Amino acid sequence: MRNPQSAERSEPIPQTKPGAVVLAAGLILALGCAIYLNGVHGDFLFDDQVNVVKNPPVRQLWPSWKIVFQIARPVYERSLAVNYAAGELNTFGYHLVNIGIHIAAALALFGIVRRALLRAPMRARFGAASLPLALAAALIWLAHPIQTESVTYVAQRTESLMGLFYLLTLYCAIRGFDSKRRGLWHATAVAFCALGMGSKEVMASAPLIVLLYDRTFAAGSFRRALTQSPLLYIGLALTWLMLAALVLHAPAAPSAGFGMTLFTPSQYAVTQFGVIAHYLRLAFWPSPLILDYKWPIATVSQNLPWMLLIGGLVAATLWALRRAPAAGFLGAWFFLILAPTSSIMPIADVCFEHRMYLSLAAVAALTVCGGYALLTRGRSGAGRAQGPEALPLLGALVLAALVATLSWMTVQRNRDYRSELTMWGDIVAKQPANDRAHYNYGDALMKIGRVKEALPQFEAALKINKAYPEADNNLGQALATLGRVREALPHFEQAVRLRPEDDRAQYNLGNALLAEGSLPEAAEHLELALKLDASSADTHNNLATVLLRQGNIQDGLLHLREAVRLSPDQALFHCNLANLLYGGFGQFPEAAAEYRAALKVKPDYDAAHAGLAKALVATNNIAEAVEHYREALRLHPDWIDVMANLAWLRATQADAAFRNGPEALKLARRASELTGGKDIGCLEALAAACAETGSFAEAQRTAEKALNIALAQGQAQRAEGIRQRVALYAIGKPFRQGAPDGN
Repeated sequence: MRNPQSAERSEPIPQTKPGAVVLAAGLILALGCAIYLNGVHGDFLFDDQVNVVKNPPVRQLWPSWKIVFQIARPVYERSLAVNYAAGELNTFGYHLVNIGIHIAAALALFGIVRRALLRAPMRARFGAASLPLALAAALIWLAHPIQTESVTYVAQRTESLMGLFYLLTLYCAIRGFDSKRRGLWHATAVAFCALGMGSKEVMASAPLIVLLYDRTFAAGSFRRALTQSPLLYIGLALTWLMLAALVLHAPAAPSAGFGMTLFTPSQYAVTQFGVIAHYLRLAFWPSPLILDYKWPIATVSQNLPWMLLIGGLVAATLWALRRAPAAGFLGAWFFLILAPTSSIMPIADVCFEHRMYLSLAAVAALTVCGGYALLTRGRSGAGRAQGPEALPLLGALVLAALVATLSWMTVQRNRDYRSELTMWGDIVAKQPANDRAHYNYGDALMKIGRVKEALPQFEAALKINKAYPEADNNLGQALATLGRVREALPHFEQAVRLRPEDDRAQYNLGNALLAEGSLPEAAEHLELALKLDASSADTHNNLATVLLRQGNIQDGLLHLREAVRLSPDQALFHCNLANLLYGGFGQFPEAAAEYRAALKVKPDYDAAHAGLAKALVATNNIAEAVEHYREALRLHPDWIDVMANLAWLRATQADAAFRNGPEALKLARRASELTGGKDIGCLEALAAACAETGSFAEAQRTAEKALNIALAQGQAQRAEGIRQRVALYAIGKPFRQGAPDGN
C-alpha cells in the first residue's frame, strides 16, 4: 500500500480561502435552522416521559457524584438537567439544543471530509473539489429525514450527542496529526471521546475509527500510527475503561443484554441482516419513516437474501481495507458504528432509525465522492486542478435538487413529532398490523378525551395480540369512562389474570367492582393495588370509599388522611376527608380546615364551598356560611340541596341580621319546583320562608305536605319536628332555629 506521507511531500495541499470555509459553514448553519424550525414546539413523546418528565435526577443540576456514576449515560442526562434548569418542562429549549447538536455535528463532519479529501491518496482525485464535496456530504447528512428521530425526538439526544462527540474526537485527532500543537489537539480528542462514552455506548468504536483513519490517511500503517501518536491511543483506550465502569455500575437495562428471553443472540443477529438492508434502503429512499417498527424476528431462510447482500458488503469492506483503503474506511465506519446495536447483542426493539445517525455519514460521503468521480471521469489532471469550480455544474444542480428534496421531507416528518397523537396516528396508518401502535394511539386519544375513538384502537390491538394486558386494561378504562362498566369488567379481569403484578389493572378492577356494588371484591383488589404501589393517593381514596360504604369509618379515615398526605394538591381528597370529618365524626373545625385546603387548590370547587358552608353553620359562623352557599350556587345554579339549605338558613336564623325572607322564598320556591314538590327538605325550607314573609297559611299547607311525606316514608322523628312547626305556623309564628333534620 502506498505511504500517504510520501504522497503528501510530492503533492502540495491546495489552499482554500478562509472565506469559502466560512461561507460553507454558514450554509450548513442556515439549512439546519431552516429545516428544523417547525419542530421546536413538539411535545414530549414516549421515552421522553421516562428520560425527562418523570426522571428525578434531571431536576437536579448538581446531583451527587455517586448518583452521576450510577447512570449509564451521565453526560446525556446532565445535558437534560441543564435544559430543565433553564426552562423546566418547556419543550422549546430541549428541541433547540438538539438542533444545535445536529448542526455542530454536521460542521464537524464537513471538516473531517474536507481534510480527508486533502490527504493522499485522495488529494490527486478529489483535492481540488474538497470543499464543495465536503459541503455536499455534510448537507445531505444534515438534511436527510432519517435524522429526525435523533433530532426532533428529544430522548434520542443520546444518539446525536454521542454522534457529535464521535465526530469531534475524530476531527481533533486529524488536526493533531499535522499540527505543531499535536498534544493539545489529541488531549482534546481524548476529552471528547470520554464525553461520548458518557453519552451512549455506541461510542465504543470511536478509538478504532481514529486508528483506522490514521492508518488510512495519515500514518500509512497501524504500527506507524501507534508509534507516532502513542499518547493519543493510550488516552483513547482509557476511555474504554470509563465506559466499562459506567456500564458495570449502572442498573441493568431489561430491554437489552444477553439475559433477555424474547429471543436469542443468534436470532437477533440473523434478523439484523434484514434490518441493515432496510437502513441502507432508507438512506437512498427515506420513505416510509416509522418510529416504532416492532420488527419481527426472522429465520435464516427468511433473511437469506439479505444475509448474502450484507455479507457481501462486509467482505467487500474487508477487501477494500487493503486494496482501496479510503473506501474500506467508509465501509468500516458504517459497520463498526452499527455493530453494538446491529450484531449479536439482543435489544428488545430490533429496528430504530436513529441507529443510522452516524453510519449515514459514510453513505453520504461515498455517494458524493462516487458521483463526483463518475461525472469527472476522463478529465485531465490539469482539469481536475482548477479549484473548487471543478465540481461540474450538473453535479451542483443534482446536489441542489437532492438537498431540497431531503429538506422538504424532513420538514414534513417533523410534523409527525408534534404530539403523541400525530405520531402514533402516523405509525398506525403505515403499520396497521402493529398492536403496540394501536394501543398507544388509543392511549393518546384517551388522554385528550376522545374516548369513543380510542375504543376501536384497543380492540384492534387485542385482535392482533390476544395476550396484551395493557390493551385489555385501557379498553376497560375506555368502556368504564363511557359508563359501560359491566362490559369493562371482563377486560380488567383479563388484564389482572395476565399481569397480576400490575397495580393499575388491580386498581381499575377494584374501581369497576365498586361501581357495580361488589364491595368485598372491590376492597380486595384495591388492597392488592396498594401492596404493589403504596404511594398511590387515588387508590387510598377509592379504598376509603369502599370502607366507608361498608361502615368502617375508622380505616376509611386513615386512608383518606394518607391520600391527602400523598397528594396535597388534589382538592377532591381534601373534600372527601372533610366530608367524613363533618358527617362521620362531627369534627366541624377540622372539616372546615380541609374544605378550605380544597378551595386553596381549586377556588371554583362548588362541593367544597357547599361543604364549608355547612361546617361554618355548625360552628355558628353564619355570615361566612352565606357567602360560601352563594358561591356554590353561582358555580352550580340548580343545586337543589344548596338552595334548600341557604333558604332555610335565611328564613330561620334567630339573629335578624342573617335573615332575608324574600331571598329565602325565592330559593325555596325554585328548589321545590325542581323537585316537583316532593322533596321533604325543600318543602320544609319553603314553609319556613313563607312564614318568614308572613304567608302563614301557605306555610302551614306546605309543612303539612312535608309531614305527610315523612310519615309515608316512616321518618317518625323528622315528622315530629315538622308537626311542631305546623303548630307554630297555625298560630302565625315563624320558626327560629338551625338547619332542618335531615339536611
